[in-house]
Amino acid sequence: MSYTSSRDDAAYERFELSVAGLEAAEESRVAQRVERAPGVREVRPDAAAGVVTLVAEGEVAVGDAEWILETAGYPVE
Repeated sequence: MSYTSSRDDAAYERFELSVAGLEAAEESRVAQRVERAPGVREVRPDAAAGVVTLVAEGEVAVGDAEWILETAGYPVE
């Protein structure tokens, strides 16, 4: 699914990353860290499902988000 931002007319897509070890108490902190990645517009962590859903501008933004998760101690599967 693609989204278009009214701010800059860039196209964004929805991505789901499977993340190991994410705890419900850490969801907010993880979202704040990942939202800082260039090209990431929305982050929805779901510890119960072990998934972080992103609305991001392409694979480069997803790669940056994965790196942030990995360095925070949450391996992306």
